[in-house]
Amino acid sequence: MKLWSFYGGLMLFIALWFVLFKPYEIGKKKATPTTILIEKFHYEELGLKGKKLDLFGSKGVYDQKILRIEKLLARDPDKNESIRANVGIYDKVLLKLRGNVHYRSPQYRFTSQKANYYKKLEKLVVPVKFWLYSKEFNATGLSLVYYKRSGRIEASQIDAKVMFR
Repeated sequence: MKLWSFYGGLMLFIALWFVLFKPYEIGKKKATPTTILIEKFHYEELGLKGKKLDLFGSKGVYDQKILRIEKLLARDPDKNESIRANVGIYDKVLLKLRGNVHYRSPQYRFTSQKANYYKKLEKLVVPVKFWLYSKEFNATGLSLVYYKRSGRIEASQIDAKVMFR
């Protein structure tokens, strides 16, 4: 009899356990996104051959692998090139430039309100009206693509003045 009451009590305890208690769930918790605010900063990317990119700004916000930079200055120290813009958004592949974009290299200078720089392709795309200046010519147009490796420029609906010396 004592054995039956022990087993009966054990069965009642197990039944109540499953009814009243919820099992402990083990799972992955999502981490909260990290946001970092940086004032007056300098960001460098290094490669095997030295510096690849210098980014300067008055304010930077790093949020979920995207760096948003105000009053951006991006420089390629090896090629003596720079880009300035009011705002830059950088995600290691693409640098989006917005507001008063100014590009300067030994061969060319250009001004626009919007541009995208694809780092691996070394391609600068200007999808809006631009003004381009060089020693040989000045031009305006509706869009521009500049291939840095080859030095080739493609532009649409241009109005150019060629300088003869």
